Amino acid sequence: MSTEHKYILLFAIVFGLLIRIYLILFAPIEGSFTPGVLSAYGDELAHVEYTRHIIETGALPSKIVPITKASLHDQPSFENYQSPLYYIIHGTICRGLSVTSVYAVAMTGRLLSFACMLLVIIVGLKILDALGKSISIVTRINAILFLVLSGVFIRFSTLAGNEMLAWLMSGCVILAFLKYRQFRSTRYLNLLAFTFVVGLYSKLTVLVLSPLILALLIQSFRSGKRRESIIAAIFLVFMTAPLFIYNTYTFGSPVPLSSGFGEPTIRVPNFDSLLYAVRSSVFPWSELWRNWIGLMAMLPAVLLVFMVSLLVFRQSNEQKWTKILGISGIAAYVLLNVQYDQAEARYAFISWPAIVAGFQGLPKFAASPWLIAISLILPHILFVL
Repeated sequence: MSTEHKYILLFAIVFGLLIRIYLILFAPIEGSFTPGVLSAYGDELAHVEYTRHIIETGALPSKIVPITKASLHDQPSFENYQSPLYYIIHGTICRGLSVTSVYAVAMTGRLLSFACMLLVIIVGLKILDALGKSISIVTRINAILFLVLSGVFIRFSTLAGNEMLAWLMSGCVILAFLKYRQFRSTRYLNLLAFTFVVGLYSKLTVLVLSPLILALLIQSFRSGKRRESIIAAIFLVFMTAPLFIYNTYTFGSPVPLSSGFGEPTIRVPNFDSLLYAVRSSVFPWSELWRNWIGLMAMLPAVLLVFMVSLLVFRQSNEQKWTKILGISGIAAYVLLNVQYDQAEARYAFISWPAIVAGFQGLPKFAASPWLIAISLILPHILFVL
């Protein structure tokens, strides 16, 4: 690694660390949306109250038990439908630290998300290692820059919620997938099944990876590992069945999106939804977007994300997993927005391992680490404008 590359990495790590520390300490936990002012993220309080419910009662919330004092209704906050693992981990840590207040539980959750982010970076590097020796040092640096400086990763690594844990497990599933494909070891097949189950118990968005899991099991079965493939499939069914049965019994559906977003309707996303998706893919603080000034600040990062996303579908046949994961992620995101008005780009970031792999195809003129770092940092000037 050259001295220049060391400097850019040091610069990015310091910037990413400082802005995360600031957001963890000073981003509001409660309060209304105020244009032009850093505001509380609407879902964070609901995530915190889910954890506080577990701390106070020792049980998971259900439809008939309010889990947020912020709710004006008898029904609980919509976050009650989320998979429980993150909240159980969060609640266990809070109990061990003897913290119960909204602020203390939120701070603990933010630090937990930050810890998951550190692990996401490590897993991202392991994924690049698993892709082979053809991955250049520049590609590795650019992937690190994306994980450290992307506004989406910055925001959700500084919020209490299950997003970062789900993204971590998504990366672990892909890493196990690549290791199994490389070594054909039953250990990695078992690890893949285990991490996928843990991912589903963290957040149901991990279902986006299911086509890849199914394809690998079929390929493994056909290649002679029939017994191992059948055992892995049985393990997946038996370990995920309790979650889907619980969701059906409690919320009326194995994938209870309507508990969070309301009843689905067929709709065609409009231009505003598209613009929201584009902006939130690089800078998800909508209260600070500032119309055309903000859009211009985001434009280089938007072009970068768009270019890398396209390259996901132009990988070699050896890396066709990126195409499967990319198609699955886009299809799930489009389906979500046809049924519900949920254009926030974070829902597509469960496919982040494919995006990281896409950096290996960047043309030389766009692969400069300094250019990528500046493009990703530029939107953050909106914090001070």
